[in-house]
Amino acid sequence: MTKANIGFWLSLAAFIVLFGAFIASGTISGMERDANIYGGPSELIFPISGIGALIAAGVAIMCAVKGRFFKN
Repeated sequence: MTKANIGFWLSLAAFIVLFGAFIASGTISGMERDANIYGGPSELIFPISGIGALIAAGVAIMCAVKGRFFKN
C-alpha cells in the first residue's frame, strides 16, 4: 500500500465524518432557527464542517490522482 493510497483512504474517512457532521449540524441549526433559537453551537459547527468536508474531498481526489498516475 503506497503513501498516496493510505492518504486517499484517510482523506475519504475524514470526508465521510465531516460530511456527516455537516448534515447533522445543518439539520440541528435549521430546527433551532425554526424554534427562534439563534447563536447555538451548531450554527458554528455547520460552516466549519462543510469547509472541512470540501478540503478533505480535495485531498482525497489529489491522493487518488497521485496514486493512479504516479506509481511510487
